Amino acid sequence: MSTALTLAAILVLLNISFGITPQDIWHYVTQFAQNLSQIQTGK
Repeated sequence: MSTALTLAAILVLLNISFGITPQDIWHYVTQFAQNLSQIQTGK
């Protein structure tokens, strides 16, 4: 089973179970990435 297929299955399960949409996850990921870059640059 490929990683992409696993991620897709997890996304579907999250969406069904909790009503979490890919947009919600994308928003969280981008926020997390921004926070990481801020920490790394020492802001």
